Formats: sequence, structure tokens, C-alpha cells
Amino acid sequence: MSRTIRLMLIALLLAGVISGTGQGAEDEKDSAKPKVTGNIATRVEFKDAASEKVAETAVALLASCRHKDGERADWDDLLLAAANKCFLHVRLPKPRPIATVTGEKLKATELLVLLPLNTGSIYVRSGDKASRFAKYDHQVCVRLQELLKESESAK
Repeated sequence: MSRTIRLMLIALLLAGVISGTGQGAEDEKDSAKPKVTGNIATRVEFKDAASEKVAETAVALLASCRHKDGERADWDDLLLAAANKCFLHVRLPKPRPIATVTGEKLKATELLVLLPLNTGSIYVRSGDKASRFAKYDHQVCVRLQELLKESESAK
């Protein structure tokens, strides 16, 4: 990826972070909740209880994974590549310890769930890199699919 494109992506990401500032106590209250956005044919977001349910289910999906790729990917490149695909981006309010069924121990701050779930995978952010996990439990997939109905169009 060229340096110019990478800088533009970072500027856009920072603009989104900076534009949400200045709301005082409301920001502090919301910072304790996960933020879930995505692209499901259109840009979507999940609010309040729905975001918490989707985040918890995404964490459960990760915990059920039976496969991990050895190669780590660049997080910014993943976000850029996912921009025109279907995905859920889960930002957890604080690092969360997670253990997969294979015994892999992680501290997750962000998850990128690629859709559709039957062929997708989950990327877990660690610094500026990401690890890819797959082969998750079908019942957890079904729960997450059901929760997609609670999405709202992003503004």
C-alpha cells in the first residue's frame, strides 16, 4: 500500500474519532460500551443493548474458533480491504482476555468479523497487527446472524 493511501486512511480514521469529541458526560458513559459498526449491504451500526449483545456474541464466536493462521496481517490494511465487503467491526471498551477452544490466549481490543459467516473469519487486533481465526461453532454463528436484524443504518 502506498504511503499516501495509508496516510489518507489514517486521517479518515482520526477524523471519525475527533468528530465525536466534545460531548462531555455522554462520551464517558458511552466509552464503557462496545462500539459495533459494519457493512451489511449498507453501512450499519448497533446501538446500546444491541451493540453489547453483538460484541458478546462476536467474542463467543472467537472463543469457539478451532483454527488460527500463523501469519499476522497489518490491521490498517485489513480495514482498508474490508471497506467494500460485508463485515462487523467490534471495538471493545477495554482489552478483554479471551481463550479459544484450542487454548490460544488473547487480549482483544478490536475484532473484525468478515461476513458471510459460513466462509468468513475473525481478525483480532494486537497493536498494529492482526491474527486470523476461523472454524467457529455453528450455534454461535446462528446467534450472531439473528442479531444482525438489530442493526440500524449508520448516519
